[in-house]
Amino acid sequence: MAEYLPFNVGTSISYKSTVGQIKFTDHRNNMVGVHEIHNDKLTQYKLSELLEAYKLRALSIVTDIPPQSKGVQLTSAELKRIKKIDAFCQQARLHETPQSIPMLEKMIPVVAEHHGYAGKDIPKAKTIQGWYRDWALHNFDTVQLVISKRAGKNKPRLADDIEDIIKNCIDNIYLKEKNSQKATIKCVRIKMLDVGYTDSDIPDANTIRARIKQLDPAKVKRIREGEIAYQEFIRITKSHHPDYALLERVECDVMHVNIGILDNEGYYIGSLSIAFCLDVGTRAIVGYSLMVSDKKKETASFVLEALLHSVIKKNDPDYPFGGIAHLYAQDNGPGYRDSGNKKFIEKVLNAFMQMLPSRKGWGKPFVEAAVKSIRQHVGDEVQAVLGKYKPGTFSEDTLRSTAKYTIEQIEEKIYDALCYTYHDTPMEALKYQTPRQVWAELADKTPPIYLEQLPNPQELRPVLIENKAANSVKGVQVLYQTFQSDDLQKLVFEINGNRSLKSIRVCVEVNYYDARAINVINPKTGERIEVPNTAQLSERVSFYQLNAFRNGIRKRIENQATIASEKRIKQRAANVRRGPKTNFVPKGAPKDIWDDLSKSGLSPHEFMSEHDIESEKVAKKIADSKQEKPASIELKKENASRFESDNKQSKKSGGFDAI
Repeated sequence: MAEYLPFNVGTSISYKSTVGQIKFTDHRNNMVGVHEIHNDKLTQYKLSELLEAYKLRALSIVTDIPPQSKGVQLTSAELKRIKKIDAFCQQARLHETPQSIPMLEKMIPVVAEHHGYAGKDIPKAKTIQGWYRDWALHNFDTVQLVISKRAGKNKPRLADDIEDIIKNCIDNIYLKEKNSQKATIKCVRIKMLDVGYTDSDIPDANTIRARIKQLDPAKVKRIREGEIAYQEFIRITKSHHPDYALLERVECDVMHVNIGILDNEGYYIGSLSIAFCLDVGTRAIVGYSLMVSDKKKETASFVLEALLHSVIKKNDPDYPFGGIAHLYAQDNGPGYRDSGNKKFIEKVLNAFMQMLPSRKGWGKPFVEAAVKSIRQHVGDEVQAVLGKYKPGTFSEDTLRSTAKYTIEQIEEKIYDALCYTYHDTPMEALKYQTPRQVWAELADKTPPIYLEQLPNPQELRPVLIENKAANSVKGVQVLYQTFQSDDLQKLVFEINGNRSLKSIRVCVEVNYYDARAINVINPKTGERIEVPNTAQLSERVSFYQLNAFRNGIRKRIENQATIASEKRIKQRAANVRRGPKTNFVPKGAPKDIWDDLSKSGLSPHEFMSEHDIESEKVAKKIADSKQEKPASIELKKENASRFESDNKQSKKSGGFDAI
């Protein structure tokens, strides 16, 4: 049996979720009696069982917690020292002779093993004697004992009751009532005078301001300014966010870039927008897509292609990022609200989708923070300063005049900025590792699951294209690719009957990254019909790879998504006409009036107001004459018809009368 027991008669213990007090110990029979407080019942335990539970930390000693000093900032070394002194002194306090050297020598190994102290960290018996003596002199307040050993500037000068008054005033006046620091300082002064302190005992205002500054800023934001301000504040912090596993959470967003894009013929076609899918755990961009448009609005197909790009396995060893995530966090933008996007995430990928309010960046803080660095990397690649999208600052005319990159060139720039510059930059949030390094470490432990590994290939085509022509001979044409099958021919014959050569209109489902087959939806039953490509592709090939030869782009299409050009906008030619807006010059005007008109940019009517009245009269007279001309013609026709009728009547009566 053990020579030293960590508990004696009268010691309160917590064991098996119950609190009780030891009433007797019987070493000979290996028995301990514990009076359970909650049911007022005496329960017997084996002494060896309680000792083993104490070693495994399943049993703990319940001690009277003495009052601790408040309002004092402690260092990490002081906190460790307080924990160590409490561990040995609280245990020694349970004995009748807490400073007995033989008892302490038996107690030290048991307490050290229980709290994990070893080697030089285990104190000597005489050291614990000194700790216990000072601990008792400070009214068993370990914090007061430790800070009393301070020297110089770190030595506290305020009593505990003054610290309590300051703390209560800060909690009630500054936090709950949301008053100013000045009102809090005034409250401390009034309360101290009411208690009986003099003006010389009242702490300085800077001391109270220092106590307020030591508060948790996130807690202050939440209490004083509300939940929205608190969420905005924790967006820029790291300590409030949990650690995420690989592809546990993917945040999606769209970045509009102030850079104009040209086509291969040199015409301006719009500005650039980039849709991102960011893995929170590794900060890696698992998918992205590009769009060139004159409208700064994301479309459903645009954001869906970024999502498709994130779940496929790329054929590029430099871009290994991708896979199906557990949760997709998206804002309430027009592209993300689309039913096809929700259907693809929840029904096909079997993942969760979190819809966040628009213009609330704290809902997806990781991708919002990454946009700033991505914008900087892209700006370095294109050698331009790309600020936030502001139509008043960067107008369409400005983007048109500064456009210098074609679609093919900007694709290469974006790929280099994202694949190499961004993923090879160390980040403080990743403990100064790069996203590529963190991805490689986590992917080895938990390999990602890609879209190709899902069972039903028909459900992996989320892009719906409506009103496509289906013919029994030509099949269906989608992005310059032909799809035909026997089932499709039967469907055309069933709907058309004898008119087999006539086309029908159907809806098709497409995956832009897999051109092996498409889904044709039966317009009568709504069933899917899988129609293969007539090229008989054996491996997955994207539509853009097959069509790359047409326009010379898509050199690395497996790593990029489509560019949707909304409208070809040709820059209007400048006006080469010389002179004023009109060639009319009033009679008697000087010859240099042309120069004056050219400089002012005004028409003669704007330049000479007195002539404007006469010109209006002339214009009115001409308009009136034009309106009167048709009436005169009709009058002549009417007179001619009357003459003919009179002539006929005279012939019937035998001709004209004799004069």
